[in-house]
Amino acid sequence: MVDKMQLFSLFCLRATNNIDKVAIIFNSKKITFGKLLQDVYAVRLKLRKYGICNGKTIGIYMEKKPDYIKTILALLGMGVNIVPLSLYYTMEEIESICEKVQINYVITSNKMNVSCHTIQYKQLADVELLEQYEFHGDSTLFLLTSGSTGIPKVSIIPEKTLLRRTEAEFVQFSLSSDDIFCINTPLYHCVGFRMMLTALTKGVTIVLNGNFVPKQWIEIVKMWEPTYTILSPNQIVDLVGFAKDDVQQFKESIASLRIIISTGAKLKRVIKEDFLSLINCNFYDVIGSSETEFIAINKCQVNQSDKLVGKPFDNVEIVISPFGANENGVGEILCRSDMLFDGYWGDNKQTEKSMVNGFFKTGDMGYFDNGELYLVGRVKRIIICSGVNIYPEDIEKAVLEDERITDCYVFGVNNDRCGEVVAIIVAGNGITKDDVKRICLEKVAIYQQPRMVYVVDKIPRNEMGKVPIDIIDNMISIGET
Repeated sequence: MVDKMQLFSLFCLRATNNIDKVAIIFNSKKITFGKLLQDVYAVRLKLRKYGICNGKTIGIYMEKKPDYIKTILALLGMGVNIVPLSLYYTMEEIESICEKVQINYVITSNKMNVSCHTIQYKQLADVELLEQYEFHGDSTLFLLTSGSTGIPKVSIIPEKTLLRRTEAEFVQFSLSSDDIFCINTPLYHCVGFRMMLTALTKGVTIVLNGNFVPKQWIEIVKMWEPTYTILSPNQIVDLVGFAKDDVQQFKESIASLRIIISTGAKLKRVIKEDFLSLINCNFYDVIGSSETEFIAINKCQVNQSDKLVGKPFDNVEIVISPFGANENGVGEILCRSDMLFDGYWGDNKQTEKSMVNGFFKTGDMGYFDNGELYLVGRVKRIIICSGVNIYPEDIEKAVLEDERITDCYVFGVNNDRCGEVVAIIVAGNGITKDDVKRICLEKVAIYQQPRMVYVVDKIPRNEMGKVPIDIIDNMISIGET
């Protein structure tokens, strides 16, 4: 049944059956399903008058507001390719993406200086609705993901796959139309995009949180009482730090939540346990990617290994690749499900390299123990120094044992003599480069010692807790600090 309906049809069905129910809450304003449906129909017709139709590729460069949601819903079922664009992209980067993906139009909140045709959302208000149009065709989502070279890869997600992903989220977490979703992640990210579609095709109310600020988030949760939310590890770290000033008030303010998900990066054990002491609901750690959506899920508890990522998600098959797997059972994690992407747009070679016998090569290294999956590092993050494999996560874990250090990131730097050498970025309280070197001498093996050390006030990470590749390139170009 899921594969036989369009997302737009499902939204229309839920909205028609829940006209007076609140669909979106944003900045204390409420939009009912009936009003949302009316606005979406209007946007849909107006976009068609601009020439948007089957086969066109549409970029979305808009702020995280209800207008973004209306635009996405309007485009569904029009047979277009939808390309969510990060607000962190520069105009030069967007220009490059427009050329690479052959974007025909960019719908934007404000004026943009790019070569392809742009439509400001507010301009749609001036378009008259004098004609009716028929819309045919499934829409396709083009998700941009950071590549190892810094050039985004474009994951192709057909509408039927989007449907399966929304259904998987709803079923796995036993959600219902009575739940209320609080969306904290950007809507252009696969997590926020999926949550948005899951909610509105299931008749669920969305609380749309803008920029994540712990105090504001707590106030939003207390006021609107959401039951389900997803947080990045960075956001959880910020909440743990904020809650220490008044633990009891924090607990009372978020009492409505019954499910919290952590995703985007691996959550460290100490933060996991600190957060568990502050909440009274089910707390899960989920791993996945834009290519796969969900892979594995772990119900968080105290005394769990940092490496544990849990059991395979429902209807997801995971195997450890024998290619390169060592005697301890460690190898690359491969997964297969009906939620997999359809490859990388315009890059058949990269698509072929990412798949083996129908399984997606995640790039993560791991192993199974008693039916549960453990993660030990990234294939691409393995540093090969003079023929020796070095796992950055092992060094990071050891360094973070020092209570003065709040964050660290280890990576490899090309070296003519050794192939690669170890580099480390550290943030901490009153920590120096010499301190970092002493800590490493005490806690990690000789072959793991960093050759390059960077000390910063705060390690720049994106919304999902990852360190952007351009930050690393910039540090290498500047030299040690």
